Amino acid sequence: VFMKTIGIVCLEQDIDKNGYKQKVNIVANSYIDILVKNNAIPILLSPQISKNEVVDIVKKIDGMMFIGGEDIKEGYYNSDLNVREISKRDELEIELYRECKDKRIPILGICRGLQLINVAEGGTLENISDSNIIKHTIDEDGFINYHDIYIEKDSKLKKIMKVDNYSVCSMHHQKIAKLGENLKISAKSEDGVIEAIESKDKNFIMAFQGHIEKNIKNFKKYNNVIKEFLDYSSTEE
Repeated sequence: VFMKTIGIVCLEQDIDKNGYKQKVNIVANSYIDILVKNNAIPILLSPQISKNEVVDIVKKIDGMMFIGGEDIKEGYYNSDLNVREISKRDELEIELYRECKDKRIPILGICRGLQLINVAEGGTLENISDSNIIKHTIDEDGFINYHDIYIEKDSKLKKIMKVDNYSVCSMHHQKIAKLGENLKISAKSEDGVIEAIESKDKNFIMAFQGHIEKNIKNFKKYNNVIKEFLDYSSTEE
């Protein structure tokens, strides 16, 4: 069986190790599980990798999955800022996105991954209002909110999932403001927040604002998306 290789950029975090802080690269098992269970091999990439290596990296993978994590630095989508903070992860992922898109390598985004794709396509982000009718964040006691998403009728997502609406696990405080180039909306929540996006062209570029990897056991149609992503993932012409 030919097993597909899927790139994932890790999240960098400080952990407490025997009383002192140590920087580590981590990826939540839930992302790895959805690949391994579908006979794919996750290739974990450190955000420390230079963006100059991107062309060589993309030659070695069959697909790219952009996952959750810290906020994208505002300077990457707001040109009015006087002081721009640099993020190695943001820069590496934006370059990876562009190279994968150029080489028609399939791309799947989850949570921050959706926002990253939007920013890489020239879109912008904004904070969700506290008075919003739907809770998109985790409650203070750790309770994770679920809500429905409504899938656009003429979308690739609708063809793959074959439903008009579905439930998603929501853990984010930002949303898409201006939609990026080459993207179309695949799903929204009742309050108008963009919940899924896809490419306008034939490339497989699809992303979700919610954490589909966390509720895939109970909401099995998300597995259709993973399968479609992996079926498209091929280095063969």
